[in-house]
Amino acid sequence: MNEIIITTISKAEIQQLIESAVQKAIIQNASNNKTQTDTFLDVDQAAAFIGIAKATLYGKCSQKHIPYFKKGKKLYFDQQELIEWLKTGKRKTIDDIHAIANTYLGNQRV
Repeated sequence: MNEIIITTISKAEIQQLIESAVQKAIIQNASNNKTQTDTFLDVDQAAAFIGIAKATLYGKCSQKHIPYFKKGKKLYFDQQELIEWLKTGKRKTIDDIHAIANTYLGNQRV
């Protein structure tokens, strides 16, 4: 028998859950289809993959902030390049910053 759970979830939380599920499905689908042509995403797929609106994606393309290909009037995105682009936005943890500072200070001894 199925359990019924009643809870209060905000609209933003529901949207986040749905977006997360769609991103996981896209990633799983992409990992199941490893051919070269399947690694390219159109605008809708790329926006869903990185979790931003299509308008934001177009803006990032026009400002040359995100890697893309253009064939005719259509934009395409290499999934691996999008993953690498996302990784460039990684922020250092406080432990990383302390380790860098300690290494720098260790090299400054006179």
